[in-house]
This record gives sequence, structure tokens and C-alpha cells, in this order.
Amino acid sequence: MNEHAGRGTDWERMARLSVLSSWIIFAVLLAQSFPIEHSRVISHLLWVPITLLGLVAGIWAAFSWPRWKVLALAAAGAFVVHWIFRIAGSVAMWLDLDPFLKALAQPFIIRWAALEHYAKDLNPWFVSFAFNEVVMPLLQAVLVVYLLRLLTAGSRGDAPQAARLNRNVGPS
Repeated sequence: MNEHAGRGTDWERMARLSVLSSWIIFAVLLAQSFPIEHSRVISHLLWVPITLLGLVAGIWAAFSWPRWKVLALAAAGAFVVHWIFRIAGSVAMWLDLDPFLKALAQPFIIRWAALEHYAKDLNPWFVSFAFNEVVMPLLQAVLVVYLLRLLTAGSRGDAPQAARLNRNVGPS
């Protein structure tokens, strides 16, 4: 018998590792960013409960405890939603100056320019900035999609197949 039979597929193991490692890295980078300037305190402090939820989800995922997928989905979803609201706030600010499509592009143009600047000067903030602004949002968005697929796998397609099987089996 396979000793890891109840542990899931390779994709699920990779998702569990991604949940734990990404939130540990994000928590370390968040802790290093304190103290912060006064104008960003509220936005910055909103990351704290999201990060704590992510760390709990990562620990639950590492041990394959029940409901780890729900916790990981909640943490990843909260991260993605908060990140989208940050981008939307930036777009709203640019709408005062630019037409909609240009205002929509401005937050990404600024982030790309900052990445180029940090990379060119070999600034140690490059890794932190790249992780927070590129890697973590993309990884959490992928995890949201994957975890939604895992959590809803039993709800799609199984019922019609079971109905067909029951229909083909006659009374004995």
C-alpha cells in the first residue's frame, strides 16, 4: 500500500508547499517593512490579518489537516482582492489626470519602471519588490483558481455520471 495514499496528487503537494512557502516569505518581507510612513499605515496594516490567515493555512496545508484548502483559498482570495483594490485605488487616482485606458495602465507602468530601476542598480529591494508586486499576486491568483477547481471537483460531472450508472444497472 502506498504510504502517501491520502496525501493527494503531485499538484496538490506542490500547492501545499506553495501555500506555506509563499506566506512565510511574505510574512518575513512584511515584518521587514515596518516602520512605515504615516500615509500608508491603514493599507499596510490590512496585510497583517491576511498574512496571519495565510500562515495558518500554510501550516494546515503542510500537515494536510482537514479544511486546509478552504483556509488557503480564503487567504489567497483575500490577498488577490486586497491587491486588486490597491490597483483600483491607484487607477482612481490616475483617472483625475488621464483617460481610462491610460489610467488603467499607469499602476503597471510604474511597477514595471520600479522593477527595471531596482534591477539595474542591483538594489537589494529588487527581490522584495518583485516578490510582493509580481510573484505573490500571480501565485495567489493561480492558487485561487486551482483550489476552486479542487474544492468543486466533486460537484461537476459526477452527478450525471452516477445517474447514468444507476440507470444502466437494472433490478436484480
